Amino acid sequence: MCITSFWDYALLAAIIFLASGVQGLSGFGFALVSMSLLPLFFPITFVTPLVALEAALVTFYVFLTLRSHFDIKKLSPLLIGALFGIPLGVFGLIHLNEVVIIRTFAVCLFLYALYSLVGREPSFSLSKTWGYVFGFVSGCLGGAYNTSGPPAIIYTSLQDWDKNEATITLQSYFMVTALLIIVMHSINGLITVEVLKCVGIVIPFSLVGVFIGTYFFSRIKQETFKRIVFTLLMIVSAALFFH
Repeated sequence: MCITSFWDYALLAAIIFLASGVQGLSGFGFALVSMSLLPLFFPITFVTPLVALEAALVTFYVFLTLRSHFDIKKLSPLLIGALFGIPLGVFGLIHLNEVVIIRTFAVCLFLYALYSLVGREPSFSLSKTWGYVFGFVSGCLGGAYNTSGPPAIIYTSLQDWDKNEATITLQSYFMVTALLIIVMHSINGLITVEVLKCVGIVIPFSLVGVFIGTYFFSRIKQETFKRIVFTLLMIVSAALFFH
């Protein structure tokens, strides 16, 4: 059993609430926040399928708010690449040492947060072909750690798209890959009764969190918020690496 007390449930709910709020506010970050904090307290083989299930719900909510901007042509390269990467990531989750998985993720998270904080606005855009590469890497990370976000976010940031086009592409991608990851986790026996029970318990917290996040989306400076989030992610990634 991973959850043994009321405080375990409270901690799980609080982290899911925080992660959902970040997703609603910035358009991404649910998996990054939850997968940064939850492995500090619970086994990663429990955390990963739980976060995949919650991520599907949260991203679907955000997707609905921007669905009019959806374009399948923007989504397809990332998605096709992910189809090949997700099975490889799930294989790594099952067969690799948990410490190796967590530390690898911590390094990826730190580098991504650092890139987001100090990276300059690029003066070029990537071709569609690169979408397959970023999608594959994203799928590998998603299957293993539920963190398909960093490669996909970097790819969309290097496209000549407006804010709505980039955000809906990410939400569509996260939603579909979350469903694919759930299928792979089910096939490999990772979605247990305990995982489903915990998902049911924290669903209200994720819904409230994403609702609050979307409500404040246009009421604070998004860049300021992102800098706070990425700074915290760098701190958490260091804690994860030495955990």
